[in-house]
Amino acid sequence: MSLDDLEWFAAQSALPLVSETPEGTVVYNDAAAEVFDDAHPLSLEQAVEILLEGEPSLLHSAMEAIARARQGQAQRLHEGATRWLLSFLPQGRGRARLIATPRQWETPEVLEKRGMAAEMSAGVAHDVANALAAVGGWAEMAERSEDLATRLLALQRVQAGAQAAAELVRWLVELSAPTPAMERSYVDARQVIGDVVHLLELKAASRHVRLAFEAQQSAWVCARSTDLLMIVWNLVQNAIEAIQEGGQVKVQLGSEGAQLRVVISDDGPGMTDYQLRRAFEPFFTTKDSGTGLGLSQVQRAVQSLGGRIAVESRLGRGTRFTVLLPRAELPDELPAASPPPLSTAAPIPKALSTTGVRSKPRILGTRILVVEDDNALREYIRTALTLLGIEVTALARVEDVLRLPGPWDGALIDFALDDERGDVLLAHLRRQGKVQAAALMSGALLPEDLVPGGEPDTWLRKPFESGDLELAVRHLKALHDAEELQESAKKRS
Repeated sequence: MSLDDLEWFAAQSALPLVSETPEGTVVYNDAAAEVFDDAHPLSLEQAVEILLEGEPSLLHSAMEAIARARQGQAQRLHEGATRWLLSFLPQGRGRARLIATPRQWETPEVLEKRGMAAEMSAGVAHDVANALAAVGGWAEMAERSEDLATRLLALQRVQAGAQAAAELVRWLVELSAPTPAMERSYVDARQVIGDVVHLLELKAASRHVRLAFEAQQSAWVCARSTDLLMIVWNLVQNAIEAIQEGGQVKVQLGSEGAQLRVVISDDGPGMTDYQLRRAFEPFFTTKDSGTGLGLSQVQRAVQSLGGRIAVESRLGRGTRFTVLLPRAELPDELPAASPPPLSTAAPIPKALSTTGVRSKPRILGTRILVVEDDNALREYIRTALTLLGIEVTALARVEDVLRLPGPWDGALIDFALDDERGDVLLAHLRRQGKVQAAALMSGALLPEDLVPGGEPDTWLRKPFESGDLELAVRHLKALHDAEELQESAKKRS
């Protein structure tokens, strides 16, 4: 993560950030000013004294960390029981920066991961803009054309563009989440690596660097796609930043026995023996703007997948990273995930929403409540469910929902409603006996502080597809029917 990205992220996340100026004083953001209150530190040392109030025994370690950061070595102070974890980062010649993270909140490693999401935003924004422009253009063609074949082609292109934009958004959400909810699954490494290379083409072009990707065929691994993305993103981006104008970065995907092999090589300046020995050490960096966490995080991710990473480099001859991961043999038929248990709020498995899912009978006689304040999305859900034979009540405002008597067999409720949180509404409806089985809809991971009674039986990650929607409703219907059978059995006994 660059220091510019760190400054942006600290502002967005209300993390205290203190930076030394060339004049020998310090500047700090609003979050730091709130912590300092009436105190106005004039140096990084004074800022640390305020942040370490109650732990004077740590001051000596903190002063040493500041000195090392000024010499170009990023440091982290995590001893003691203070409120803050302190990270000291180099900031040019003889200066340092300090970012404070709440001890109970997030680690610098998570900041690095979220910073990578911020760095991805330029490429993602470009691709999303392209996808949306294509969606608009094809939609207009479908509206104007009188030829049925052209209309069908246009609708296919609209769907493809929307899916591409949705997948990019999902990646950013998953990378930014402190505790990703994704489970490992079969991942096509060629697809993921190809997407990373595509997203970094803008950065490479802006530095006049040639970026090439070679892969003969699909190669599968059992992993979370965001882990593989993070590994390749860091290595390729480092290579682009390391070489001079006119240089080349090559990404190669192949096999080595029972392992998948990913090689990222460049023709840049290479590393010294000292740099090579310390390449994977946390907080070690040779950049004026960097945290030194990228490669250590890459190494941990590779090892967590049962793989190995090695680096070769010579001064003036470039650098070569080789990643070996266990190759997965794709089964003839991907296993279907079971519906999430009642006690958890697991997302509808993505593997079940593919085009290979067989069409199922319509869900006749089912009453579903939909609460969504986005007009376009609400009307889409209403239409999609009505086509399945479902009786839909679709509303935007909590006030209107509470006026209706119900009951419903299930509910789909947006978590971030304008007038109330979705879990609060769900808890209220359950207390009134209007609904029991329910899903919350959200573009981000659900928080841990859901109100009692507002825990969903499942959740729909936005943006979702019609297959996800149908699976969610069928799951809620099954829960409702099982509950009715239990109630009926109790009455008979």
